[in-house]
Amino acid sequence: MGDIVNISVSSDASVFADELKESGLFEDKVDVYTYAAAYVIKKYYKEFDPATYILTDTQGSNFGVSSIDPNNNWSILIKSLYPEMEAPTPYRYLRALIDRGLSLLEERSKQDLNFSIFDELV
Repeated sequence: MGDIVNISVSSDASVFADELKESGLFEDKVDVYTYAAAYVIKKYYKEFDPATYILTDTQGSNFGVSSIDPNNNWSILIKSLYPEMEAPTPYRYLRALIDRGLSLLEERSKQDLNFSIFDELV
């Protein structure tokens, strides 16, 4: 199985990403995606396996990988974090990290009225 050239997240994750972008905290949706992926790596790296993650759908926003990773920094990071990757599919892993990150952030925002996106990566 080859890697993907477009990153499409689930429709629910996409709606929440739109909400975060519209809040004015992020310049664009790619920044939201980057934040969500970094959140999962920081908070759930040991317990989240992007290789086994299944998206509920891919009907959300769709970005070319070059929009999200123009310098291949994500690709390099993911290959170093997940050296056991069976095939060179870092963007499948990145899509899983983004989608799961948005889902987790949305859950937190609904459970905790004092939730602050800024507190999550400190």
